[in-house]
Amino acid sequence: MSIAGALASHLKADTDVSLKVGSRVFRGVAPQPEIRPYLVIQQI
Repeated sequence: MSIAGALASHLKADTDVSLKVGSRVFRGVAPQPEIRPYLVIQQI
């Protein structure tokens, strides 16, 4: 939960990037693992 909160705060800072990259990552990786795609977005 704490990790999800931290990721949410970071994603809010970059909503445009998270939405554009997130949509592709979610479709590319899988809709089940929500934390893994976010970690990939942060690394990018």
